[in-house]
Amino acid sequence: MKNGEYSNILEIGYKLGSYEILTKLGEGGFGITYKAKHIHLETIVVIKEYMPVSMAVRDRDSISITVTSQDNIEDYQFGLEKFLSEAKILASFKHPNIVGINDFFEANNTAYFVMPFVDGITLGDYLEDMGGEVSQEQLLSLMVPILEGLRETHSKGILHRDIKPDNIFLTKEGTPILIDFGAARIDFARKSESINAVLTPPYAPSEQYGSSAMQGPWTDIYALGMVLYKLVTNFDSADIPPSIDRATSVYSGDVDPLAPMDSSYYSDEFKQLILKALAINAKDRFQSAVEMIEAFVGINNADRTMEETSTQPIQEERRESRGEQTVVRDESIEQSISPTEKKSNKGIVAVGIFTLLFASAGAFCVLSESCLQEEAQKESSIKESEDTNSSNAKKIATVVTAESNITETSKEQIIQISADKAFKDGKELLDSGAIDEAEEYFEIASSQGHIKSKVYLGQIAESRKNFKDAKKQYYESAKTNDLEGQFFYARMMGLENNEPKEKYWYKKSASQGHLKAKFILAQIEYSNKQYGDAQKLYEEVLNSKEL
Repeated sequence: MKNGEYSNILEIGYKLGSYEILTKLGEGGFGITYKAKHIHLETIVVIKEYMPVSMAVRDRDSISITVTSQDNIEDYQFGLEKFLSEAKILASFKHPNIVGINDFFEANNTAYFVMPFVDGITLGDYLEDMGGEVSQEQLLSLMVPILEGLRETHSKGILHRDIKPDNIFLTKEGTPILIDFGAARIDFARKSESINAVLTPPYAPSEQYGSSAMQGPWTDIYALGMVLYKLVTNFDSADIPPSIDRATSVYSGDVDPLAPMDSSYYSDEFKQLILKALAINAKDRFQSAVEMIEAFVGINNADRTMEETSTQPIQEERRESRGEQTVVRDESIEQSISPTEKKSNKGIVAVGIFTLLFASAGAFCVLSESCLQEEAQKESSIKESEDTNSSNAKKIATVVTAESNITETSKEQIIQISADKAFKDGKELLDSGAIDEAEEYFEIASSQGHIKSKVYLGQIAESRKNFKDAKKQYYESAKTNDLEGQFFYARMMGLENNEPKEKYWYKKSASQGHLKAKFILAQIEYSNKQYGDAQKLYEEVLNSKEL
């Protein structure tokens, strides 16, 4: 290193084992990439060095890597092991569309792996040179080899996890190669709680933001679909909504912010294929690389280019795809599950119900009488909900009887009604639209300590714009640990822009299993850029048995 300068980069001419450093090619938060030469063979290679700059520096004198804090030693060692483990597995692949690993070794208290140097350009740079215009035929001839490479790595349980234009390399001969696998880097980032710093919006699917979401081939499929989307639309990556934004919008009942692909330059079938790859719910995407290859074949089976780029028979892979397939949960490779289990409709149904749950009124009830009726109707019996005519007749009869009781029964007699009976009658009256009469019964129940009645009294006050009384009723309920009272009191705090109290009471309600509270809390965490916490809450809602 030059005097007066400090750098983590190895000097030009430094001898690293059998290699001599020629120049730096790139530097990131997880490592440094060099162009080097084998001293004896004089072949040009690329060397990647494990160098997590957030917790390590290079010693000026020894050139060794030093961990900056005792607290980081465990994370540093974890990342080192992942780095070497991934290198060993990638070294076993001999596929023309996957970056090769010639050698790997440890030195300077870190690790290195060696790759062949290939002259070419990244897809990102290629797009700039081409002005962004790529034909459908060109895209097909580009994507099928990439999918063939993914088919190979997925079969060994290795996901790329960081597919984007800059990680697809095009040789001078036009061969696409997947480079810079991100599995080890992302595992390390999640372990060190810096996952948002290494994910690449908009290419990372929503399951990568969560700590427990199931990841698998469909994770790479989403990223590849987003590469296609960018190529078709020619949008800047910064203008494409991240997957977490898309999920938040759709799950809250809003429109998917992903702009349509309006170009007539590409067939509708081709664009539908891209949208399938970009499905928010992982189970709605292609479940394997071979499925996506077959979809390409289906829309362009007369295209010779695609047939020639396929390096192995499709029919053989079809048979394999009916067997078992490796699935990754978070960092580790989990036990295989069958395609039948993976294609279960449970997740799809859950998303559908989840969307319906929040679509009509957003994430919470609006301040209106119809909302109050809706809340009351939620607790109607299953029999009533299945037989509308019978239900309506029963409700009318109940209302007539109840109203008759109000006019004919003295106040002293009404007070003798039990709290539970008063609450039940109040709900039936509210359900029929008799709000004033319902309020009387809720007040009777409340005076006897019935907590739920306070929530309904708060809703009635809120519908009349009497927010002070509504807030009082909600708080009386909330402080007794009633989850509904906590939810509505949290909402009142939100209307007052008191975010600390809003978040506190939503957490209290969510901790007892209130789904809407969990959902809104997820939105708050997301707005505060706590994407991991937000994703976890979204997953809890989707996986709830109540759905």
